[in-house]
Amino acid sequence: YVECDISFTKDNIPVLLHDNKIDRTSNKKGKVNKYTINELKKFDFGSWFNIEFKDERIPTLKEFLELCKELKLIPYIEIKPIKKKKLIKKYCKIIIDIVNDIKYYDIAFISFSLDILTEINSYNQFRLGLITKKLKKNQLNKFIKIRNNTSNLFIDHYNKKIDDKIINLCKNNNIELELWTIENKNDLLNINEYISRVTCNYIEEE
Repeated sequence: YVECDISFTKDNIPVLLHDNKIDRTSNKKGKVNKYTINELKKFDFGSWFNIEFKDERIPTLKEFLELCKELKLIPYIEIKPIKKKKLIKKYCKIIIDIVNDIKYYDIAFISFSLDILTEINSYNQFRLGLITKKLKKNQLNKFIKIRNNTSNLFIDHYNKKIDDKIINLCKNNNIELELWTIENKNDLLNINEYISRVTCNYIEEE
């Protein structure tokens, strides 16, 4: 499995980027949606991490999925909240069109936005995870309402806010529970047995 975040360029191309600005991870500044894909492809997105990655270019979602298909990796794709609700349907269709073009469907979509997950769910073929920092019962109830015969829903919960009440809430509603972000071996070894998967950047020995 491999997790990424996507944002949209000025010309509506989904690219892999955690932040809504390129300041931290490139040699330029500004919001990603103020640049076209051709402009972004000219920037250095590697040096911030390590000089050996100097001149690494920002990957598009299409390039990422093609690589996942080649390497047989299952992607977790986080779709960042979209402020303008009228754009949700448009952006989700762009994403699904790319998926259909590549013909690679073993994908989980995750988001803090229930509206985005509801739209993706209309395509009836993906695992869907609601990201949350502190799950509430009414939040879970709203999420469960989008469940249908083909959707596979799960909660993607913040590790530092998980407790027995939340675990039981998920268990009693027969919904999978995953955690983000595990960063040390001790946390990994002591998670509740109901939790099925975890997201991590790396695991540190304690």
